[in-house]
Amino acid sequence: IGLLHRHTARINDTENNWAISSDKVQTEDEIFIEKAEEFMINHLGEYVELTDIARNLNVSQSTLSHKYRKLTGRSPLDSLLNMRINEAKTLLLRGEKLNTIAEKTGFYDEFHFSKTFRRRTGLPPRKFLRGNTVK
Repeated sequence: IGLLHRHTARINDTENNWAISSDKVQTEDEIFIEKAEEFMINHLGEYVELTDIARNLNVSQSTLSHKYRKLTGRSPLDSLLNMRINEAKTLLLRGEKLNTIAEKTGFYDEFHFSKTFRRRTGLPPRKFLRGNTVK
């Protein structure tokens, strides 16, 4: 009876292990990136420094910078800027004014937004808009 009981327990353990491994389990690195990017997305319109992101993740600025770059190939602030530009593109296509877009995406003003947008996309915001509207 003891042998049968141990055999049944081993079968159940095998079934449970299979069930667990079939689910998508996030790694620690994936959770780290997800939390960092979630913080950035939630603070797109605010002034954000590396210390803010690091503090939110309970790591040093150095750890944040090195780990984030190792996992994504870019710095956290570069990713934040890309998120802001992508959000700005969406707002441009919705017809928002440049000063409103600048405010919503964390730029100092319309000029700063336009200059950064042009540097990142190769086009000023208005030319980007003209090239992406239905005629």
